[in-house]
Amino acid sequence: MAMGWLGLGAAVAAPPTFTQEPGSRSALVGQNVLLTAAAVSPQPVEYQWRLNDADLPGQTRSTLDLFCVSAAQSGQVYSVRASNADGSVTSAPATLSVDVPLSTAQPLGWGNDPTGAHRSFMAITARASLGAVYEVTVVDTTLGGLWGTDIYTDDSSVSAAAVHTGLLMAGEKGTVRLKITGPQTSYLGSTRNGVASSSYTSWPGSFELLNVAPTITRHPLSQARLVGGTAQFDVEVSGPGPFRYQWYRNGTALAGATNRTLSFPVTSSADEGSYVCTVTDDAHGTTTSGYALLGVRDATPGP
Repeated sequence: MAMGWLGLGAAVAAPPTFTQEPGSRSALVGQNVLLTAAAVSPQPVEYQWRLNDADLPGQTRSTLDLFCVSAAQSGQVYSVRASNADGSVTSAPATLSVDVPLSTAQPLGWGNDPTGAHRSFMAITARASLGAVYEVTVVDTTLGGLWGTDIYTDDSSVSAAAVHTGLLMAGEKGTVRLKITGPQTSYLGSTRNGVASSSYTSWPGSFELLNVAPTITRHPLSQARLVGGTAQFDVEVSGPGPFRYQWYRNGTALAGATNRTLSFPVTSSADEGSYVCTVTDDAHGTTTSGYALLGVRDATPGP
C-alpha cells in the first residue's frame, strides 16, 4: 500500500486584512474626533493615514486623533493604508462632517402665517441650558415677534433680535452667538435699527446675543520643508479683538507659540505633523483655524 505524503507549503503571501475601518464621522466645532482602524497579518503591520488621498506626515499609528475640529474641515476625506512586506491595502474613505452647535436654522411659525417665512432657532428649546452659548445661523432677519432690549424673552425671534442688537442688517443672513440667560422679572421694549421690540412682564426664559467670535479670513497653508529650512504658518483674523493666539502640533499646545505667525527652524522629521491655531477674543469667544500639514525631508547633497 502506497504511503501518501502531506506536504506543508509556504504561507501564501498576502497584504493585511482590515478587521476595523475608520468610518465616516460627524462632530461639532471644537470637539475631538478619534478615527480607529485595525488590520491583521502574519507579519508586522504598518499604518499610514491619508487626507484627501495625500499622506499625513507622522500619522502612522492605528488611530488618528483630530484635535478641536473646525468648520473648515467639514467634508475632508480620511483613509488609512495598512502595509506589510507583501503589500498594502487602503481602507474605504471616511468623511468628516463638522457643524456648529444648533447651526441649522429651524422653522419657527408665528400666528397663522401661511408662508412659513419666519425662521430662526427657537431659544426656548434650550431654556434648561442656562449659561450655554450657541452659534445660530439666522435667515429672514427682522421677521417674528420681539420682547425686550439686549435681554430678550426666549420665545422672541432670534432673527429680529440680531437686527435690533445691531449684529445683522435688515435682510442680512448670518451667524450670531446666543447665550441662554434664564428668567427675568421684566423686559423693556425699544426701537433700534428699524426694529420695534415690545415690553413684557416676568417670563421664565431669556437670551442675549453676543458679538460674533473672531473670523479667520486666512487659514494656515500646508507645506514641505527640508531639514535646515524654516517653516512658517500664518493666520489672518477679523473681529473687534484684542486676540490671543495658541498654536498646536498634533493636538499638543506649543509653548510660547502665541502669535499670529508661527515660524521655526526645521531640525528633524519630529517637526512633521498637523498644525492648527486657536484665536480667542475673551469677550466674544474662540475660533479654530483649519489644519495645515508640515512634511519634512532630509537635505540631499548634490553630486
